[in-house]
Amino acid sequence: NLDIHWRRPISLDNSALFEKIVERRRGGICYELNGLFAALLSALGFEVSRVAANVFDAQGRPGPDFDHMALLVKSERESWLADVGFGDSFSLPLRICRRRAQYRSGVGYTVAVDGDDFVVSAAQPEYRFHPRPRAVEDFAAMCLFHQTSPDSHFTRKIVCSRATPRGRLTISGDQLIATDRGARHVTPLPTLLDFDRALHDHFGIQR
Repeated sequence: NLDIHWRRPISLDNSALFEKIVERRRGGICYELNGLFAALLSALGFEVSRVAANVFDAQGRPGPDFDHMALLVKSERESWLADVGFGDSFSLPLRICRRRAQYRSGVGYTVAVDGDDFVVSAAQPEYRFHPRPRAVEDFAAMCLFHQTSPDSHFTRKIVCSRATPRGRLTISGDQLIATDRGARHVTPLPTLLDFDRALHDHFGIQR
């Protein structure tokens, strides 16, 4: 969410997303990452739908509509949930309507039917989504909310994260957090110079 804190407006236009994510090797929030991934999958011949999700908080309460964008992908006779924009979560797609756990990086995920919706869970519910296809424009209001509202978790703290072959590297606020095969190491970033150095050395990003 660096651009949010650096007051750089987020565009959901595919050309702008390609320039940012591919050419400048930057990340983004779910609307950006899953938005461009949907365009890639469509170009490869898959049938892709953007779906709106409500993210559960730590108390198990669902957030607002369009809080998160995920993707439903049809491949042959099966439907899959693909999501490259939910942080430390599954990186390989999950089959829809499979009751038993599907393991991704040692974590068991379920996609359970709940009325007309589906609920994605790991150790606890992560988000709920309806399978109705949505247009990119449907997410614009919540994308603006997450860039500007003090009630958005994106405006409260800087987060920059990427997966590694054995874990994850994350800058969260004034800390660099490295996980390696389950082991967690935290390095304080007490100054702006320390923050900028970590951002450059571990993510290849400069202001």
